[in-house]
Amino acid sequence: LVSWIKMEFGGDKLLVPSLDRFITSLGYIEGNVAWISGKANNIKSAATFGELSLLFQRMKSRIE
Repeated sequence: LVSWIKMEFGGDKLLVPSLDRFITSLGYIEGNVAWISGKANNIKSAATFGELSLLFQRMKSRIE
């Protein structure tokens, strides 16, 4: 489990579990997959690691 977001079957599609690959080219093999919520999967697919890191740093600096 990678996501902090609650997951549940049925209902809201953002909460439905999704099997995610760490390295896409390796496929769905043991050690390369994790269950994440639909919401976490959307976040992951909509931004690069650099964009997420920058967003985190900016948000962190505003609350410190």
